[in-house]
Amino acid sequence: MTKETERKILELLQHYPESASAIMPALDLAQRANENYLPPAEVKQVANLLKMPESQAYGVATYYTLYHT
Repeated sequence: MTKETERKILELLQHYPESASAIMPALDLAQRANENYLPPAEVKQVANLLKMPESQAYGVATYYTLYHT
């Protein structure tokens, strides 16, 4: 994950009362930064930034068809 994408995700967190609430837009930012592909390593980094279990982030990423894992 680039520093720019990480910065955008951290900035996004300011708009949500709980960090886990930002999972979908954070995954979207990570996917857009990877040419519309969301690799497992990016999902893990998003989970770490949001301080949530990796399995929960991966569950969201694989459940919704808008994410290309």
